[in-house]
Amino acid sequence: MTAKIITTYIAAGYTLSSSFSDLYITATGGVGGTGVTAHAASYVHNYGKINGAAVGVTLLGTGAVDNFAGGSITGRVGIESNGAGALVFNYGAIKSTGYKAISLNKGGEIDNGGPFDLTASISGGIYMYGPGSVVDNYGAIKNGPVYISGGGTITNGALGFASATMTGGGVKVTAGAGTVHNYGLIDGNGRTGVALGGGGVVVNGAPTDTTARIEGGGGVAIFGASGAVTNFGTIRGVAASGYGVALTGGAVTNGSVLD
Repeated sequence: MTAKIITTYIAAGYTLSSSFSDLYITATGGVGGTGVTAHAASYVHNYGKINGAAVGVTLLGTGAVDNFAGGSITGRVGIESNGAGALVFNYGAIKSTGYKAISLNKGGEIDNGGPFDLTASISGGIYMYGPGSVVDNYGAIKNGPVYISGGGTITNGALGFASATMTGGGVKVTAGAGTVHNYGLIDGNGRTGVALGGGGVVVNGAPTDTTARIEGGGGVAIFGASGAVTNFGTIRGVAASGYGVALTGGAVTNGSVLD
């Protein structure tokens, strides 16, 4: 397979032929109109600007999107995948002008930023429908929830990387167990900060990271099965009838001998 390279702006949109495995959009390139449409097993590498009227990038099958620093992807839906195990690596900006920044309809993995890129931004909701989905955030995810159906793992920040934020709708995992590790800020913006509808585990901070914070109308809710919450930072509900932690059953550990 070979690669297609776009170095100028294509206003009408671009469909990657199945004869190409990779699409590169350089910093001087871009795509408008219908955005980028890629067939199965395609990899889109964006350094420029993709601005789709409806969808920025559509993956029709299994594939991946790499949005590099300086690159932007915009649409009512920024990125949409209909293939299993799609991958999105964002080091630039992905923005929804509607209600979904990223929709992985058969699950996959989303990495926003990394230890050497804390400025990556996803604006709008993240929706993933498939078991074992993964979200790993070092930058900012805002203006919408992080939602996984089918169970999965969400990590916000890491030890020494407490600037990671998920704000604007909270974290919700349904139809399977969820695991949430937070080292930065998760703010439900009036909704529950973290809601696990199939049981699971929430770890907020670490013995050496007590600044981690989860908040919302309610702090953490785990229902549908037993759950476990370990807190080294702050979990709080800010609504008049809000709660810090609510469990169907399970255990809460608050602090440690180092906290």
